[in-house]
Amino acid sequence: MRFAGKGAFVTGAGHGIGRATTVRLADEGAAVLCFDLKPEGAEETALLIEGRGGRGAAAGVTSATAGRSSRRSPSRGSAPAPSRTW
Repeated sequence: MRFAGKGAFVTGAGHGIGRATTVRLADEGAAVLCFDLKPEGAEETALLIEGRGGRGAAAGVTSATAGRSSRRSPSRGSAPAPSRTW
């Protein structure tokens, strides 16, 4: 098991590629936290993982900006200035 003793969190875990990735990580030994905009989908995935003998938990994502692009054009002045340089 490549990910035994490791943890992972996967966004979009309620369906499609996110669900498949989550199940694969769990099958490889990872404890997985499933995130999705639809909490019931994340919960279904976590239950699927547990039914296969893995460790999974679910969390919904709630945000007024969820699903929207966070990219903004700096030329419009909409992006905040960095608070410090790394």
